[in-house]
Amino acid sequence: MSGLEKILVGYFEHFTYLGIFTVLLLCGMGIPIPEDIVLITSGYLVYTGYIRLSYTILVCLVGVVLGDFVIYLIGKRWGEQIISHHRFSKILTKERVHKAREYFAKYGTKAVFIARHLSGLRFPIYFTAGMVRMPPVKFVLVDLAAAFITVPLLISLSYYLGDHIDRFIHIVKQTEHALLAIMMIVVLLFILTRLRGKEV
Repeated sequence: MSGLEKILVGYFEHFTYLGIFTVLLLCGMGIPIPEDIVLITSGYLVYTGYIRLSYTILVCLVGVVLGDFVIYLIGKRWGEQIISHHRFSKILTKERVHKAREYFAKYGTKAVFIARHLSGLRFPIYFTAGMVRMPPVKFVLVDLAAAFITVPLLISLSYYLGDHIDRFIHIVKQTEHALLAIMMIVVLLFILTRLRGKEV
């Protein structure tokens, strides 16, 4: 295990479920700790016998969804002020924000579902969901449905592969990078197709 995973193991061994929940909530608020690593570490502690599998999955589900909802609320409450700040205005122009809102209005539910599986997209998508006033109940239900796939899967796999936890962490990191790259290629091809269609 790397230094981060060892730190998390020690912290979770001491604070157990409360520690796991707190870290996942902080992940949603922007601390630079990969959520997937938290879930895998939690599964590893189930493997070692410190915590129970069913309780761990429940706590992690609540933690990740609540953390995502915090991002949503930030976008809903302070989104306009954040994107209007001079440090962000050159990157997020009014025109780009308007187009992003139109896109999200059309594909919002799918975007929220997909973003749950790609850490690089979670914050901007959930932030935008708040900005465009996606119904909070709808956001939570879609996010929870997506979390029901990844959270139990990562925890259970790290539990059953406890002897090979380092290899599993490496595979997850590489897979996530590959998925993000594929998603970016798909979006680029979609944009190019739309542009060619307008030229015809």
